[in-house]
Amino acid sequence: MKIKKQFFVIGLLLALLLIPTGAFAGQGISIQLNGSDMHFVDAKPINQNSRVYVPFRVVFENMDASVDYEDGSRTITAIKGDTTVKFVVGNPNITVNGQTIKTDAASFIRGSRTYVPVRFAAQSLGIKVGWDQAEQSVVMVDRAQMEQMIPGAYHTMDAFMEYLREQKAQTLNVNGDMNLDMKLAVKGKNGVKHVPVTGAFDLTGSSKGNLSNLNLSGSMDMDAYQKALKEAGKLRDEDVHTAEAMKNVQMKLIANGDLQKVYLKSPVFALNGLDAKAWYQMNQEDTQMQESFGPDAFQRAADYDSFETFVTRELATLPLENAKYCKAFLSAMEGYRDIHFVDNGSEKRAVIAQGDQSAEDVVLTLKTAGNRVNGYEQKTITYVKGVPISTLTVNGDRNTESVHMTMNIAGTMTVDFKGTMHYTSGSQIPVGMPPAGEKVVVLQN
Repeated sequence: MKIKKQFFVIGLLLALLLIPTGAFAGQGISIQLNGSDMHFVDAKPINQNSRVYVPFRVVFENMDASVDYEDGSRTITAIKGDTTVKFVVGNPNITVNGQTIKTDAASFIRGSRTYVPVRFAAQSLGIKVGWDQAEQSVVMVDRAQMEQMIPGAYHTMDAFMEYLREQKAQTLNVNGDMNLDMKLAVKGKNGVKHVPVTGAFDLTGSSKGNLSNLNLSGSMDMDAYQKALKEAGKLRDEDVHTAEAMKNVQMKLIANGDLQKVYLKSPVFALNGLDAKAWYQMNQEDTQMQESFGPDAFQRAADYDSFETFVTRELATLPLENAKYCKAFLSAMEGYRDIHFVDNGSEKRAVIAQGDQSAEDVVLTLKTAGNRVNGYEQKTITYVKGVPISTLTVNGDRNTESVHMTMNIAGTMTVDFKGTMHYTSGSQIPVGMPPAGEKVVVLQN
């Protein structure tokens, strides 16, 4: 049921009110091909004059091309299938099957390594290229190669999609609860203390198809955190104000999966200088909601006649400026093929291990009776620089869903978020947007 994403969003928003900025750091330029990061041993990618250059042998061999370098003419030749590409060091023009193509980036030699502009190297072999500025990542996709793995490969996922479609067809009442247990680091005169911040919330609402409405009420206990700040001489008036406001949290949510929009309204938004009476609209493409391939992606896939149709369409329109989603989707595209599911009779399980220093490992378990799916569990472990920092587990069956997220940002904070939703047949059709005349503010990025 699509409500689980919004369920998680609410809990995450509450946690984000307290997460320090700058908790994560960048890792330099990365090069991604068909969802996997290229690895460079002794010569890293270089960003020069707004172009990314890479050692020629590494990039061409990763693209399954044979490659040669002629020292006298300083010519690089790469051959893949019936395509022959030539670069001459210092010359911005390249030749593809004898035809000269003008570019604005010449290959060069640095530190005994010969570098080529990665965009033109990939495009010369028919590979699509994008640039994710935020992640400093070049994203390359060989769509022709990836398309070959699609036909007839997703019967297991089709059974899962049928389960989701049956769930979405119902009008449901929603009742649930959430509990948030955080420990925040406070540095004082006697070292660092990790002090608790806890929250408990009730949720009610309705769900049908790609629409869901939720009302949240509850409170957060920040007394220990205030006390620790005071002892450390760091307690500010705004900390006192925040703690008082969080004792009574009220929030409304409208989710519209058809428009890929989420609307939120809450008095607690005033803590960040926002209008407490306005609805705040988040577009999925402007948020981190579309950086993984999980419950929300499954719900979108269920709107197609088959998982194969969805994958084909998604591959054709893949946002190459979103490195995280490209990696997650392409890993799922391979990992959720029938050949990767292990069937033990009552469950079918697929494991996606991306194997990169900053990526996700995903385990999808389908609870089955014959060819029918009756529920599922998805567990996602996220890594930063090879260290696991968060685990998200989503469980669902025909009557109940649960979410459990843990996060550990070393030296800064830990988060343990749990929630359960119960569903019963209902008649209240959820709305898809705020009432006419109410103020709506669009949040960007």
